[in-house]
This record gives sequence, C-alpha cells and structure tokens, in this order.
Amino acid sequence: INDAVTIEAFVFKIIKRHFQNHPNYIQLVDLMCETTLQTEMGQLSDTLCDILDLPELTPDRWELIVTYKTSFYSFYLSVAFAM
Repeated sequence: INDAVTIEAFVFKIIKRHFQNHPNYIQLVDLMCETTLQTEMGQLSDTLCDILDLPELTPDRWELIVTYKTSFYSFYLSVAFAM
C-alpha cells in the first residue's frame, strides 16, 4: 500500500511540474482525483467479495468490479487526458 501512495503522489507531482501553467491544469488534477476514487471503490468492492458466498458473486457484481477497478484508469483516463 505504501508503494501505491508514493506512486500516486509522484503522479500528482508530475502533473503539476508539466501542466501547472496549462489552462486545463485544474481539470487534469480533478480527472486524476476522480479516477483514483473510482479505482479505489472498485478495489474495495473486490475486497468485500472475500466475505461473500459463491451465489452472491453475480455477473452484475463482477461487472461493477471490472468497471471500477480497472477500466477507468486503464482506458478512460488516458483518452480523457489526451482530449
């Protein structure tokens, strides 16, 4: 967990170093914060599955985990940053 927090801090530092004077700097930081929160909620949903019984692991629950745990930072974030 410590490594993840350190990497996240470096990401914000890099964004600041390279974009602090860009007119969309605040939007970039906000996008990163939003994506980080969504990813953390996906991780939490996945972790909570440890206490569930097998019938409770539904396709809807799987879709929620996949959507929030991986898709936002893997696909959405890079496209949104480019735009």
